[in-house]
Amino acid sequence: MKIIRLFGGLGNQMFQYAFGQVIQGDVAYDVSWFNEIKGNQNVTQRSYELGFFQCSPWILSSEELLMIINSANQLGGKDAYQFVTGIPANIYNPELLKIENAIFMGYFQCYQYYDKIRPQLLSEFKPIQKIPQKNKEILDLIQNTNSVSVHIRRGDYIKFQHRHGLCGLEYYQKAIDFIASKIPSPHFFFFSDDIK
Repeated sequence: MKIIRLFGGLGNQMFQYAFGQVIQGDVAYDVSWFNEIKGNQNVTQRSYELGFFQCSPWILSSEELLMIINSANQLGGKDAYQFVTGIPANIYNPELLKIENAIFMGYFQCYQYYDKIRPQLLSEFKPIQKIPQKNKEILDLIQNTNSVSVHIRRGDYIKFQHRHGLCGLEYYQKAIDFIASKIPSPHFFFFSDDIK
């Protein structure tokens, strides 16, 4: 069995789920990280969010996870679990797809993993709930203008600048000016966790 440890925000969880779909076989997902970080001021507080989509990962309870790992480790040898961590996020490593009995912890943000299952992922990452009217109106604008998405992440990036860095207003202004010089009548849509 292969176990994918889910952690981080929604985008990271989507990549981790997708990686589990690529490696196939008996794949389960561990969500214990979300409980482990509760109250830890050094980690951005997150929660499991894949329930928003039509995907249906096999989520292990804490008890099931311990039982599976303990059972395999008692057998030892090729049945013992290995922890696969420290994987570069954006580098394709096909060797990862061959590993058995492992707990994978990584970001897996490399498109080469997902090319072959793209239609499946597009289907599974459809929201369960209907889009609210206000969002439909914005979507209509996006689809009918020379739309440009601008994502400004602040929130936890302000608190953890030493880890992530933070782009200043000048960075965004230069990017907007550049796009405006390349696209006629651009319509900018700003997305942020700190709209003000």
